[in-house]
Amino acid sequence: MKQKVHYVIILLLSLSCTSDDKKDHSADMVGRSRQKVTAGKKFDLFNITFKETFKDVGLHYNKENQSAQTLTGYGTFVSSSPDILIFNHQLLTGKVDENQNQVVLHYSLNKQVISAFEIQLYTSDALQKVDSILIHTLGQPGFTNTSSKHPGLAIDKNGNMMDGPRTEITYQLWTNKKSGISYHLLQYRRSEKLLFAELTAFNDRSNDADDWASFKNYDRYKKSTKDNNHE
Repeated sequence: MKQKVHYVIILLLSLSCTSDDKKDHSADMVGRSRQKVTAGKKFDLFNITFKETFKDVGLHYNKENQSAQTLTGYGTFVSSSPDILIFNHQLLTGKVDENQNQVVLHYSLNKQVISAFEIQLYTSDALQKVDSILIHTLGQPGFTNTSSKHPGLAIDKNGNMMDGPRTEITYQLWTNKKSGISYHLLQYRRSEKLLFAELTAFNDRSNDADDWASFKNYDRYKKSTKDNNHE
């Protein structure tokens, strides 16, 4: 008979993809999904060049309920609409329990130009589509880092301390050298099961590219790889 294990959480696992790593990712996504938005026509996220305005792509938005975190001077547009969740002609809609796949568009408040987007995924089939598209169109990722978060500790029924299940984190980077657009894919898994994935894209040639990279704290993965190489 398998031994029953009762977990006691003594270290909170943060899955936030923001730079401060302070919020649990599921709570953050619930806050983002409350924003009501509509789309006037279908468009493909893969074709965004980050020069388009909301008017250019036929989007209508509500200035209220700016719950998603973003840079100063930018707003957020959040939607799970099948008219928007399209990536290189592939539909990315889906849902796991209360968590729904969605896109967050970050746009400048002054001119409403789309500056970056995040595709947040909970379903494995949608993640597989994104991964296949990036490999097919841009080749293998130019950079990959795999790490894990400390799971906290668990206590079995006999009071013995043991590690809880670890969360594996994979970061991959693709760059379109022709357009300058970079695609950053983060995957969180536990026991090989997908918990959450996020694809973030912005143009590396834009004036705010460094700000987006810093906001998402992507340098930590490159730093982690360098540290591991020197061990």
